[in-house]
Amino acid sequence: MEILISAAKLDAVEPLCAAAESAHLLPTHCEPAALALWRAFSREVDAPSLFVDVGARSTQVIIGGGGAAPYLRTLNFGGNTVTRSLAQGLGCDFAEAEAAKRRASQLLENAKPSQESEALLREAVGQAASPFVQKLGAELLLAKLAYLRQSGVLSPTRVYLGGGGSVLLGLREEIAERLSLPVFELPTPASIEVAPSSVGRAPVGASDLYALYGLALGAALPEAQVLNLFPLGRRVAREVRARRRWGLAAAALLVLLPFLLLLQQRSAIAALHTRAAAVDARAAPLLRLGALNAQAQTEVDALRVRLAHLDALNAQRESWLGFFADLQARLIGVGDVWLERFHYNAPSTDQVDETGSPQAATIEIGGWLLESGRTDESLQRFFDSLQALDFVQGVVGERYDRKRPGVIRFDATILIAPEKLL
Repeated sequence: MEILISAAKLDAVEPLCAAAESAHLLPTHCEPAALALWRAFSREVDAPSLFVDVGARSTQVIIGGGGAAPYLRTLNFGGNTVTRSLAQGLGCDFAEAEAAKRRASQLLENAKPSQESEALLREAVGQAASPFVQKLGAELLLAKLAYLRQSGVLSPTRVYLGGGGSVLLGLREEIAERLSLPVFELPTPASIEVAPSSVGRAPVGASDLYALYGLALGAALPEAQVLNLFPLGRRVAREVRARRRWGLAAAALLVLLPFLLLLQQRSAIAALHTRAAAVDARAAPLLRLGALNAQAQTEVDALRVRLAHLDALNAQRESWLGFFADLQARLIGVGDVWLERFHYNAPSTDQVDETGSPQAATIEIGGWLLESGRTDESLQRFFDSLQALDFVQGVVGERYDRKRPGVIRFDATILIAPEKLL
């Protein structure tokens, strides 16, 4: 089992965090460059490869591919080692030595120098870089051997060289000879679109692009974050600020809560009014129709009452016609009799008879009968015929007057049966 141990100097991380915050960015994670480089490099290269990023102060060595666990190592020397050695050899300061190193690296190694000074400069840079190149080659060989000691890994088939120090004279040849592998410049990540103006600087800036690409992948894939070297003090301060913001937000919410509830209540009331108005608008035609129906029903009821009254009058008329027809037939049957008086007394609800029932309707009649040998028999037959009428309950109050010669005056009261309609 191999354990990856990583650390970062606080005085190196703090300025980076401060610079990010000054740009209104909020740093949350800090991880070794090798992890970010491998995260991006593993997405670009499928075959087992060795990746070397020669920086100014350190060199990142990454070996992996083919699905095996990567080998990560940070060498604590970089291009500044060559610059310091060159400054001592030329007797100049660090900045002048760095500029001279860059000029010499830009000269083609196989080209014939145009001036003697250029030849001397390249020779001085080559002498200063030679120990660094040999040491780096030896370290890469040791890293390869250490990687191959792991079980189930495949030997790298190529070397990708990147970083600002990758253009040192003789570095590519030394690595190819030591590792017996082809050496290529680190290409620009295929997943990143680079502006045309930056394509020419790809050998120098490609490793930086890989590092930024790997950091972005770590932010997008939280499960890929295995180390976080973010300063503890800044973590605590950020958590305190976050809690303070939440506290202020909670206090503001408590202050605004009644107002928000009032607004919500007003909004709900307004919504209810709107819904009620919509319901009223939809119900208005129905209400008008209901009013028209009620009015029509009232008119129908009035017509029904009137029709019932007319039906009653018609039934009463039919009853009277039947009564008069029957009475006429009775009078004709008696013969020599005529009516002089006929008076109808409607039933009274205020007066009652001997049984306590409302007094029935009565008809008072009076008339004349020719006197003959059978006058009494004729009168009796006349009253008997009246008694036989369907509408008659009884005949009372019969009176006779024989004062006039040849005729008899008679009067009587006919009681109408209560169940009969007259």
